Amino acid sequence: MRFMARAAEEGFRVSKPWGDSARYDFAVEANGRFLRIQVKSTIHQADDGYLCYVQPNTKVSRYTSDQMDFFAAYIIPEDVWYILPAEVAVRLVSNKTVAPCQGSQT
Repeated sequence: MRFMARAAEEGFRVSKPWGDSARYDFAVEANGRFLRIQVKSTIHQADDGYLCYVQPNTKVSRYTSDQMDFFAAYIIPEDVWYILPAEVAVRLVSNKTVAPCQGSQT
């Protein structure tokens, strides 16, 4: 829900799919088009950054860029968001991690 609040603060209209059947968490309306967003968060620090897993939490198949448009990675201790195009995120480190995200960025 943190994503929903932040996106609304930025002026976006945000929708949440009913149930857990979608491979994305939210849809954001931009210029009359809906963009599918998969949201992940982390507190896992590694060296000089953070690890954020970009794979499903269940044992289902990996995400593909056909299933969503963007990944939103929230670094909880830094209160920082990273927005990555899905086609980039699904290729990172075998679709497991976005790493490392440097701390203290805005």
